[in-house]
Amino acid sequence: MNTVRTTTAPVPPLERWSIRELALEAVCLLALALCAIFYLLPAASVVALAVFVGYILFSFFRQPAFFLKYLPFIFAVVANIVGCAFCEFGSFELDELSAETHFVGSLPLLIMARWLFIALLFVADNRFGTQTRTQPNHNTEGTQFKERLVLTCEILAFALVALSFLHVIAHPSFAEGINRFKYDSLYITGLWKRIDAIQAYLMVFPAIAIRHNRRRALGITTIVLFCLYLFWTGEKFGSFFTVACTIGYVFYDKAIDLSPKMKAI
Repeated sequence: MNTVRTTTAPVPPLERWSIRELALEAVCLLALALCAIFYLLPAASVVALAVFVGYILFSFFRQPAFFLKYLPFIFAVVANIVGCAFCEFGSFELDELSAETHFVGSLPLLIMARWLFIALLFVADNRFGTQTRTQPNHNTEGTQFKERLVLTCEILAFALVALSFLHVIAHPSFAEGINRFKYDSLYITGLWKRIDAIQAYLMVFPAIAIRHNRRRALGITTIVLFCLYLFWTGEKFGSFFTVACTIGYVFYDKAIDLSPKMKAI
């Protein structure tokens, strides 16, 4: 007699949230809303900042893999808040913007908006996120089409990076002695500016090629050449971080496997 095995689907993580965790979300929302109402008080900015830091730390220990998975978003949120805090509580000139910073009470509302984004991202990932891994069947027509598409995009990424580097090779920023803002206005304009804006995100295709051992040399060459282009044009951090995060998405599951504590999400 043939028997059929049945398995019970696991309860989504969202349904396993404790009362304490739900209460934390409610308390944070209430505290940040009050801070946003009394935004003109410097103390409101301090309290809002403390609430956000406490929430981030608690969330990190609750779901550390979440922070690795969504590192670019977390970094953007934290950098935005830290930058605003410096502008609110410091008094200095921003040379690139020709402006001077001072307190205006914008931090509480900004923190509330960024906290809401992170909280909703937690909910969406817990409810809809999956961690299913499948081994691709290279013999199927659909898989072969995807592989050809990735190869085409990889070649396109290499071509754009190579052309961009050739465009600026005669003008290294370290020899020009100017910052990235000035450099862009002089040498990266028009079509070159549009190409420059998308190149970091195209690095996902060389990363996929490296991950699946298909034309790895071309993938590695493209990424290295793009990093050299960034250095040549005076980039200090932002685009390098974007490239690192883009590659990190491709190797996310392998990074999680490095630590047993990071596997549960």
